[in-house]
Amino acid sequence: MALPFLLAEVIADQFRTLQTASDNPHVVQHLEYMERNWINSSTWPPSAWSVFRQPVRTNNDVEDWHCRLNDKASHGQLNLYKLIQLLHAEALLVKVNVWLLSEGSALRMQRKLFAALHSRLTKYWGEYDACTRSVCRLLHACSHLYKNL
Repeated sequence: MALPFLLAEVIADQFRTLQTASDNPHVVQHLEYMERNWINSSTWPPSAWSVFRQPVRTNNDVEDWHCRLNDKASHGQLNLYKLIQLLHAEALLVKVNVWLLSEGSALRMQRKLFAALHSRLTKYWGEYDACTRSVCRLLHACSHLYKNL
């Protein structure tokens, strides 16, 4: 489950290393599924799902935006014209948000637990970039971070 934390170019090699680690038929069957649908996929190759060095790794940010849009709508089942007005108002805010982010004035709200988790991931990625942590040790460290959540 920690493969997405690796650089996309090394995911396939590390996956093959993991494949040799078990001869349990259920695990082998699952790994064959993963290889077919995620490692050798033309639709979802590792470059599409690697989160190496990415600060946002979940859909929580999208869900937050969706909830805010629903709050602004005041109710569900919007008609098309009301939806267009809301989306237009959101689009006008994009320039402001880009400016705030580029100036460093906007901060991302994060729970303390996830801020600490991201800090450790950043440290591990830095060690990997500096060649003081191998890809195998990076994979192992990332798997332990999320195992204890």
